[in-house]
Amino acid sequence: MSDLASKLDTLYQDLTTLNAHISYTDCMQQHITTVGWHPSTSPPDFRAQQAATRIPYLVGKDGGQVHADALLQPITLQEVLPGADGLPNVYYKKFKDIPAPHLLKVYQRASEEGSLPTEMLLATIVTLPKTDKPTDSCKNFRPIYRLNTVAKFLAMYSSPTAQ
Repeated sequence: MSDLASKLDTLYQDLTTLNAHISYTDCMQQHITTVGWHPSTSPPDFRAQQAATRIPYLVGKDGGQVHADALLQPITLQEVLPGADGLPNVYYKKFKDIPAPHLLKVYQRASEEGSLPTEMLLATIVTLPKTDKPTDSCKNFRPIYRLNTVAKFLAMYSSPTAQ
């Protein structure tokens, strides 16, 4: 890992760490076990999914950094990424009857307890270089937070404008 990448990693880890001893995959496995899963399927193996997932980054055809003009091109299906939970919106749209009762339990419990489960607050942070700035300093990158899809749904449906 380059020195700058290490600094960015440390910066955003320090800013966003909820609990240094928490593992997202362990949280999800515990959550699935606690809440339950659709009886006709096995609980997903999040450790295997995490190991198989590669987080993409932007590299130009010449192997160099992609500039802002490349980011203005139409978005392709390959570029659409799910949130930190690893499940894209289309999953919830297509199979809504499977997770819906479980999500309702999670939302009701969060309402009763006054807080969301920790795993719903996790995000993946992708950094993009700022336009016309040298890429030798952390301050010249802008963070993009890929939030948990389930938490985004909750925020969307609980906002006053959604009513």
